[in-house]
Amino acid sequence: MNKLAIKTVLLVAGLAACGYAAAGGRGTSALKPPTIVKTAVDEHGNALVISGHNFGARPPTVMLADQVLAVKHYSEHEVVADLPQDLAAANYGVTLITNGSAPLRSNLFSTPVSDSDGK
Repeated sequence: MNKLAIKTVLLVAGLAACGYAAAGGRGTSALKPPTIVKTAVDEHGNALVISGHNFGARPPTVMLADQVLAVKHYSEHEVVADLPQDLAAANYGVTLITNGSAPLRSNLFSTPVSDSDGK
């Protein structure tokens, strides 16, 4: 092969690799939205424990229905948030929002909350 043909092949290969990375290939890491797998109420600590995936490295926002909860502890797979003292017994929708460069919202997950008597 002559030098011009080799340079052309290398140029085409380089451009193809750049296009592959720009199109979401191995060169980029797309953030996945958080996924709630399970919730539990810690009645002794008056807290909501959320288990799942892709919760991120920054403190997330936890929504119980339309109310924002204070986050006590967080990790990539678990978040613990304070429940309001006067919360009525009911089934509530739970959403977790990661606070990355582009906020990502989790699936809507339903959790039952009982009153202070455990009813």
